[in-house]
Amino acid sequence: MNEPLTSYTCRSRNTNVIWIFRFNLEGQIKSFEIHGDALTSKQVNWLFSENNFPVSEDVVLSWKYVLKKNFEIFKEEFDITFLNFYALYDYKVGKQEAEKAWNKLSKKDKISAIIGVKHYNNYLKRNNGIAKTYPSTYLNKRRWESDYRSL
Repeated sequence: MNEPLTSYTCRSRNTNVIWIFRFNLEGQIKSFEIHGDALTSKQVNWLFSENNFPVSEDVVLSWKYVLKKNFEIFKEEFDITFLNFYALYDYKVGKQEAEKAWNKLSKKDKISAIIGVKHYNNYLKRNNGIAKTYPSTYLNKRRWESDYRSL
């Protein structure tokens, strides 16, 4: 399963243009789509200028105020259910124990745990031979709080 993404759909009030931006849980852009009419050269110049293209989620959030006259912006949150975490963690052991641990977490901790999976998996790839912990251990011991990026 791919990492969960937050989507922003920006629909023009004046033309048949829709932009969809997807960001990872750390707020970094992962994809961009254009639907509807092709972009005019003026739109291309504006959108792809250094200060306008939303390389981070913060830019699109600012658009809600700056561009509200010309665009409707809709946010679609990522799914932080246990099943999505379990699929992303991708170590299918101790499902019931992991789900109990998941249900004890706050929303903020669930998001942090999901973000941490990517860093934990990268750490394991860099350190071949270290066994992956059970998902319940990852959750109960709050393994996402370790700084795996620096290890």
